[in-house]
Parts: sequence; structure tokens; C-alpha cells
Amino acid sequence: MTFGVLCETIEFARRRAMKAGIVIFTLAVLAMGNLGAPGVDEIPEPDRNFAAVVVDKAMVSTHLEKVSFDGKTVFVGYRGKGEVSVSFDKVKHAAFEDSEEPSYQLVRLTLADDRIVEIKMKNVLTLFGMSELGPFRIKVRNISSISLVGEKTEPQEKPRKGESK
Repeated sequence: MTFGVLCETIEFARRRAMKAGIVIFTLAVLAMGNLGAPGVDEIPEPDRNFAAVVVDKAMVSTHLEKVSFDGKTVFVGYRGKGEVSVSFDKVKHAAFEDSEEPSYQLVRLTLADDRIVEIKMKNVLTLFGMSELGPFRIKVRNISSISLVGEKTEPQEKPRKGESK
């Protein structure tokens, strides 16, 4: 075997080993899937139970209860250079649109007193809730609007006949 043939054989084997390594690495990464991320069957339990209708960018409406952004019942964003948290009970409607900044959505909040304020929310925030089909989650970047229906209260048990409270 000549030196040139030997070099070609070694180069061929090196390329083959690299391709095999890339394939194995890719399969390992794909197999990891959603490790560490909560499944859609796990939603954070908010401290208050707000109901809402969420419309996504595909114009699909979903009725939800136990609505929250990462477990909190507030819209968190930026107003100018400051940060602001607006409680769900102060908001009737929120309209989302793309911002000039690619990492944010411009959100027009219609408040309970019909004033409109604008905030910027990070695209990566997640809205969670419970739909009639089961747990639901959606990233802010995929929301078109949210109409808050109000806070749901747990029905109080009525005393049984002959019992007093």
C-alpha cells in the first residue's frame, strides 16, 4: 500500500467516524425532548381563579379558568423604561400585536374604567389555564387577544337540613 492510498483510507475512515458521531449526537438530543420542562398536564396553580377567553394568532378561541402567566394573575411588562404589573381584576381585554422589538409583543390593555394603556410583554412568557379539554398553555408571541370574564369563586357549601353553620 502506498503512502497516498494509506492517507486516503485514513481520511475516508475519519469522515465516516465524524458522520456517525453527528448522527449519534443528533439522535441523543432529539431523544431528550422536553426534559425539565413541565408537560402540558402540569399548570401552575394561581392564587385566584380568573376565567378568560383566549384567541390565538390562528384565530382559535379557547375558554379558560385558572388563567395565569407562569402562576401569577397579573400582566407583567414594560411601560417606557419602567416595569409594571397590572392585576387581572383591573383589565377587561388585552390585544396583542408584534412589537418593533422582536423579543416583545405590544399589548393594549383595556382597563375596567375603559382607559387603554400599552405595555410591552416578553414573547417567552407563558399563559396557563384549564380548558374544558384539559390543561392549556400558550406563549405570549402566539396570543392575539385575551378577554377576562372575571374571577370565579368557589361555591360555598350550604348547610344540610338540621345543621347550622
